[in-house]
Amino acid sequence: MHRWGFDGRAGQVVRITTFAEEESKSLLVAFRILNPDGSELAYFDLANDSLVQQTPEFELPSNGQYIVQVERTTGSGRYQISLMQSMNVVVREGRADLPGTLSVALPAQQWLIQLQEGQLLTATLLTAGGSLDPMLRIINPDGSILAENDDAADQAFGFNAQLAGIPISATGLYRIVAARSTGEGDFILQVLLE
Repeated sequence: MHRWGFDGRAGQVVRITTFAEEESKSLLVAFRILNPDGSELAYFDLANDSLVQQTPEFELPSNGQYIVQVERTTGSGRYQISLMQSMNVVVREGRADLPGTLSVALPAQQWLIQLQEGQLLTATLLTAGGSLDPMLRIINPDGSILAENDDAADQAFGFNAQLAGIPISATGLYRIVAARSTGEGDFILQVLLE
């Protein structure tokens, strides 16, 4: 069993991923998430034959230091672990540029953004290195998908992803999710609000 800690805040959405190295194909793990007070928040036994094992997204109930216990259920070997935590978008003068990295071990990153009814949102995910073919998704406050894109409609963007002029019909806290379709590498997420 291995234990990993991270700082979290109430309402933050997280996902945990492990990536077993090629020689560790037989390694299967379970995740036990402990609250700041030591009580169990969640347990995920993801017994599957994939090199990548990933929890569903879950919401943190309070501020504090959380513990992730990675427990071997079968096999042996080495793995990498990653934590996807939602981050807040701060838009100044109608624009935000957010750098990031996506890989097999960290297949998605997400940001929270407060939007107002009547605003238009444009989000562009531009690769900045590596072999990354990115995807982009906007999630409504109720958890449903507002819009998603793998390759921008504008061919000048190539394999980059773009959601242009998305009308916001209700005020609330939205999520922008950057994910990998294939490959891995660095990116810049550009967020424009009108």
